[in-house]
Amino acid sequence: LMLLISLASSATILRVNNTPEAGSNTYASLDLALNDASTVQIDTILIESSDIIYDSGGVTINKQVRIYGTGFYLDDNPCTQADKRAATFNTITFGSGSEGSLLGGVIANTVRIEVSQIRLMRCNIENWLGLGTDGNITNCMVYQCFIEGENDSLVSIVNCTNFVFRNNLINQIDTTTSNHILKVHEGSGIILNNIL
Repeated sequence: LMLLISLASSATILRVNNTPEAGSNTYASLDLALNDASTVQIDTILIESSDIIYDSGGVTINKQVRIYGTGFYLDDNPCTQADKRAATFNTITFGSGSEGSLLGGVIANTVRIEVSQIRLMRCNIENWLGLGTDGNITNCMVYQCFIEGENDSLVSIVNCTNFVFRNNLINQIDTTTSNHILKVHEGSGIILNNIL
């Protein structure tokens, strides 16, 4: 009985793959995997390689999870993995209930962090990253991300305190329309070792 209780309460690994060749025990979208993720333990969600954009209408993370994609620029880095396709999203939003979550290794057009204690690491953001656009948040970390696009503002830290923004590369493609590459509207934190 003790073994069954411990197995039932342990965190699980959920696989997401939206390709036709996906095997069994996979979810077709991150949203479906989030529906089955535990509210007690911190589950890990692995987003697998695909040519098809995941959750094309956008996805809101509402549970504390760890999400890992395949990485990016895989064609430029030989010997990383056999499948060179990335895990790509339009919009990822960290909403209520996702406090303490981690996201790494995905390509996203837009990422919005609207809750405290989020770690965003090694992601490729192609349009915009916003922290605290809907209210006050604290203790968020963004590190080792590649943020590049043509949006007039690539990173907006609207209302976040005690943030750490380090070791990121931020590149504004069209500098004629740019208002700012990174702007802290309100809040405080550390901006360290970035390339702008």
